[in-house]
Amino acid sequence: MSSSTMLRSETWPTNFPIPQFPYEIELELQRAHEDFLQNGTSLKIESKPKLKTEILKALAAEILKYKVYPRSDEYEDVAKALIAKYPCLKEKGSACGFFGWKVSLQWKMGNYRRTLRAAGCPEIKINSLKRRPDGECTHSVQFKKPKKAEVNFYPDYPAGEDKESLEKERLALLSEIQKKDNHQTIKQKMDKTFAYRQHEVVQDMPFIAEFKSSWPALFSEHQASLIELLVLLC
Repeated sequence: MSSSTMLRSETWPTNFPIPQFPYEIELELQRAHEDFLQNGTSLKIESKPKLKTEILKALAAEILKYKVYPRSDEYEDVAKALIAKYPCLKEKGSACGFFGWKVSLQWKMGNYRRTLRAAGCPEIKINSLKRRPDGECTHSVQFKKPKKAEVNFYPDYPAGEDKESLEKERLALLSEIQKKDNHQTIKQKMDKTFAYRQHEVVQDMPFIAEFKSSWPALFSEHQASLIELLVLLC
């Protein structure tokens, strides 16, 4: 499994887990928490930009384990979880107590995505580029920037694999699907070629008939049942 796929191997949690912050940040938050319990005084986070930056950095890294493009309500989940664990970070004058944290998280994730794109993260690059028919990366209608849940999932190839090796796996699948009681082998090869198949969908946008011809196993009764189960679970 590729690194980018491993980062998002879990579904969005019901209760977002606030990560362990660096030691010095935890010490400062502990002192602020004790002050909050004794005096009810919230930490003036805007006067501590370094502390806020480190908190947002750690939260962004934790969010990336689940999603690159969280929804608005998911940012709220993180902000709520933060002030629930550290009440001293609750904002005075805010009805919910976390609105500023939510906005700051959205900005931080935007900056984080730019950093990952510069580092060559394929999934973010494919969602931030647009393509002309001649293949040059520029403004056109082929690729769209992600909006809300409209995101092109573009995982890396599995470690040690490339386009040529995965094409061989696809061709092998065409033979395996002709055999009886071969569901496990087909599943293994389908799992292995997932990224290759996803790249084809996002980049080439094939017609359904063409895609079905290339990946008949995806449309088999057994695979269709698996897909239906995944949809129900989601």
